[in-house]
Amino acid sequence: MFKTEFLLYLLVIATGFLIGIIYFKKSAQMQPIIILLGVTFASEIISRILAYEIRNSNPAYHFFTPVQITLWAIFFLLALKNKKIRVIISILALALILFSIVNSILWEGLKIFPENVLRMECIFLILGGASLFIEKLDEPSSENIFKNPLFIISVAVLWFNLISFIFFESHNFFLRNKIPAHSIRTIHYISNYVYYLIILVAILLSKQFYTVERKYK
Repeated sequence: MFKTEFLLYLLVIATGFLIGIIYFKKSAQMQPIIILLGVTFASEIISRILAYEIRNSNPAYHFFTPVQITLWAIFFLLALKNKKIRVIISILALALILFSIVNSILWEGLKIFPENVLRMECIFLILGGASLFIEKLDEPSSENIFKNPLFIISVAVLWFNLISFIFFESHNFFLRNKIPAHSIRTIHYISNYVYYLIILVAILLSKQFYTVERKYK
């Protein structure tokens, strides 16, 4: 039921989750990311089971999406310093969660892939990721931002959601015009690997980063 490439994908997610559980129980900024990895791991397994049992994996994504939005919103609220951006993130997250619930119940339904919400979620996460990315670029030049886990995570968020947004916008166009969409599906699938590998790198860097940070406080 599970292919080798999917098991490797799960292994990357599970590794990040387990390392996070061991080392970052008390790190408020990293906790939403660690929880998200755990929820993602469970959601991916459930989606594959549903695909095997009822030939439809979409219900899992309808439940996963609002949880994902919530956890990313919490992360940005903890990581960002700009109060105005935090207020905007809060408002957008609440609106998007409400839209996700209404969309699942009234519009697309649980058996249809929640593409409407995911498009908007990509924009929301690009905004949050870009805000954090710019904020970290403004850090003192003496600090190596490439060792800062928050900066690395912002790169992961921007990477994945820019690719995802392009995928959602182009996929339907390819289908409508009867153009083979295998290549863009492959690119999107690979971007998932890159995304979680970058997050794993951020988690591995976090242990050293937060140890040094506490040392100099």
